[in-house]
Order: sequence, then structure tokens, then C-alpha cells
Amino acid sequence: MANLLQTLEHIGVTARIESLSLNSEFTLFCEQNSRFFTRITTNDQSASDLQRLLGLLTKSHIEALTSVEQNMGSLQAMEETFLEHLGDEHKFQNHSVGNLLLITHLWVYLQGYLQMDFSLANDYAEQTAQRVAPLLNQQPDRLRTELMKSFYLGDESSPTKNLSSQGILARIKQFFS
Repeated sequence: MANLLQTLEHIGVTARIESLSLNSEFTLFCEQNSRFFTRITTNDQSASDLQRLLGLLTKSHIEALTSVEQNMGSLQAMEETFLEHLGDEHKFQNHSVGNLLLITHLWVYLQGYLQMDFSLANDYAEQTAQRVAPLLNQQPDRLRTELMKSFYLGDESSPTKNLSSQGILARIKQFFS
């Protein structure tokens, strides 16, 4: 029985989070959810750590998305106020958006790792991108693409992936390199 951080490290997602500069959000997420993960691990011995992690990330995504949606007006007003009074060099640190992006990256990574349906992960990445793009002054497609990189990295890290298809993919990548 692993704890939350060990489970996330086991699937290799921590390197992805470091590359995204979401370390503080990741640390906070682990601190806030470790006790819950341990409790559900203790109470449900029939599920694997990865199944519990999928449930935790699904729950966390719903909560984070709901929080951003409910606070969209005030988040946009804060962003506009910072921009108006402090200029571009002082960005409003929107922790709700950072949390949602982190959780979505973790969630779609795990979906790729578990070899789940691409279109479902893409739909959730699109949903997140549509909500946060106005707050980040970015294009939703660019954000969705960045989120889906996590799916592909999870897919590549999956131990259940057919070894022969990995060999073919590696040869194709090598050919175009």
C-alpha cells in the first residue's frame, strides 16, 4: 500500500510536473490529498492504488473545475485590476487556475498511463482549456494541446503498452529524427 506521492512517483508523473513549473501546486495538492488517499486506501482493499488515484483525480478535477467556474467573474475582475493598475510585469497569481491545470495534467497523464480512451481525455482537456484560456490570455487549442502532451507521456510510460508497438513507434521516431 503506497501513499499518494509514492503512487504518483511510481507512474513517473513527477518529472512531467517539474517540466511544467507546477511544483508549488503539486506540493500543495499532495499535502491536501494525502490523508484522503490514505483513508480510501485503508478502507478499500479491493481497488488498486491506480484505481484509487483515478478516483481521487476525477473527484479533484470536478471540484477544481467547479471552483473556477463559480469564481470566473471575480477571477477575471482581479486579473483586469492587476493589469490596469500594475501593468503586464505584475501578474495576478491565480491559484485556482494553477490547481485546475495541475489536476488536469495529472488526470490525463494517468488516463494515458492506464491506456484509457484518448477521446475522453481530449474532451476533458478541451473543457479545462476552454475555462482557463480567458484567464490566461491564451488560445484554448494551445492549452488543450499542452494538456494532451501529458496524456501521450503517460501513454509512453505505461507498462501495459504492447512491447511490439513500442518498438515500431521507436523505429518511426528514429527514422524521422
